[in-house]
Amino acid sequence: MASIDGLGRKVPVERRRSTEDRRNHELYVSEAGPRALAGVREVAAAHEDDLLAALDGPEREPLAGLLGRVAARQGLTPGVHPGYRTLAKRAGRRETEKVRPGS
Repeated sequence: MASIDGLGRKVPVERRRSTEDRRNHELYVSEAGPRALAGVREVAAAHEDDLLAALDGPEREPLAGLLGRVAARQGLTPGVHPGYRTLAKRAGRRETEKVRPGS
């Protein structure tokens, strides 16, 4: 529990008692979550703009398409960093499942 409690201080999550099993808690995105995610998206967009500064808009589109084809061939989930795909497998959970401490 200490690691989950520490997580709540670092990222916008909250721990709630499970409605299915009162012995467990479930993690949910708190009200601050969407604001934090918007901030991350803003930083990511600025990073992408810096990285691709040598290309104008019309040049970026075919690059995005080609990289999308490469990612699809590799079985990568669109819009998800590949490292997160293996995190879910190592934890024994699918990405869409709730994270439940102690389960």
